[in-house]
Formats: sequence, structure tokens, C-alpha cells
Amino acid sequence: MPTIAQQWVEQGKEIGKKEGRQAMLETLYQILIIRFEVVGGDFDERFEGLDLEVLKKLSEVALKVQSLAEFENTLAEMVSKVETVSPRSDNDEE
Repeated sequence: MPTIAQQWVEQGKEIGKKEGRQAMLETLYQILIIRFEVVGGDFDERFEGLDLEVLKKLSEVALKVQSLAEFENTLAEMVSKVETVSPRSDNDEE
């Protein structure tokens, strides 16, 4: 059983991960807004569940692509890969 200190460390790590993901998500939206005049929130459903590393890669993609359509195609490919690697299921807990 972990000590209280170990529990606090783990809680701190989880909070850090969430804050890092949120910061990267905000950065990605800023890039999309500046480059393609996207309205904030347009991609919320598609970004949901993506981890920090995927969001970092998408930020790089958003800086490199020539059009919003190209970004959306890459996003669809990346989301598809993530879903293939770790499919979500409500039955996972059973």
C-alpha cells in the first residue's frame, strides 16, 4: 500500500499531465485560429481523448500544412491510429 507521500506524488503527476495536456490543447487551438481562422471549440470532439504526445504532433502538423483540409486529413489519420491502438469500450471494466 502506497504511503501518503507516494499518493501525493502520484496525484501531483496526474495534475501535471492534465495541465500539460490543457496547455498543449490551447496552443494547438491558437495555431489553428491564427493560421486558418478556426473558431475555438471546432475540434473539441476530435481532440477529446488524445494524449499530450498526439497533441504535440498535431501542433507541428498545424504549423507545416498548407490548408485546413490538409490538417483535418492528418487529424483523421492520427485519430484512427489512436483508436486502433487503444479502442475505447464501456466493457473494459468487466
